[in-house]
Amino acid sequence: MAIETLVFNGIDGITGEYLLPPMVADTLTRVALGETLEKSQVSEYESRMQVVLALAEGLDPGKLDETGWGVIFSAHADRQVTNAIRDALGELLQHRKEGAGQLYSEFHYEKGKGYRRDDSKNK
Repeated sequence: MAIETLVFNGIDGITGEYLLPPMVADTLTRVALGETLEKSQVSEYESRMQVVLALAEGLDPGKLDETGWGVIFSAHADRQVTNAIRDALGELLQHRKEGAGQLYSEFHYEKGKGYRRDDSKNK
């Protein structure tokens, strides 16, 4: 039986890598329950968890009109799938757009943007 690896949302803005490394369900369960990990696992997860993500000084994280908000869809995804996801998230996206104003961004195929497989964090 193949072991399924779980991949989580969230990108490290400095490295462009996943914020948390992919892991198997057993490891996720152990982390969630606060259990001790094997030594080889600890260094990988600790190094990722030590990163401090903070806004520029003076910005209020509770004010989207100061901090902004955005969503990134795959540029390669089927348009019907992307549209279905956007529709399902419609109320959230509208709420965030109203809160962030001009600092709201969507990246997807319609605007010629969106995540492409070979994109780097700088792209």
